[in-house]
Amino acid sequence: MRIIVFLAVILIATTTVSAAGYFGKVQVPSSSELIVATSQNILDDADLGNNGFWAIDDYNQFLLIFKNEVGYTGIVQAVGNWETFAGVRSPSQGIEQKNNANGTFYGAYMVKFNADGCKTEKGTLPTVTRGATSQEIMEGTYQGVQALSDYCSGISNLELRDWQWVYTYNEQKWIQTKEGEYGDILT
Repeated sequence: MRIIVFLAVILIATTTVSAAGYFGKVQVPSSSELIVATSQNILDDADLGNNGFWAIDDYNQFLLIFKNEVGYTGIVQAVGNWETFAGVRSPSQGIEQKNNANGTFYGAYMVKFNADGCKTEKGTLPTVTRGATSQEIMEGTYQGVQALSDYCSGISNLELRDWQWVYTYNEQKWIQTKEGEYGDILT
């Protein structure tokens, strides 16, 4: 097994890969080939809570995709800012937000999946605007985009293996992990 250690930036070497992250060590099969290692600014991306979309995010995304004999492993991490709006339901408990507000977030997830194919991409990519609007958030009509679909076609058997997201607003935190969640963001 190859061990991936998460640090503060993406560093690519011939035998190990390190990236900003929250899982500590992640194992991928030693036969895995790193085919995607990118960083990118993402703007106006809708954020999904337990009760529908609740915020618009601007963030830096770091993505690693490994290919091996049984499929693919993707590791996506992000750090950035969110903005929510009066009238939207809070991300955890679904309590109506009283005010517009903004805060910060960071986190990552790891998935195993199959795909018809993935393009090879490495480096820093141009900024992408996803185009979510406050009206789409309020109405719940935004159609989300998954990071992996920017690089891979025919994705199937997607299995979320691990995740952790931390959102902050003033002294509040909403934390989601594979083991559960706690807190909420109330404005």
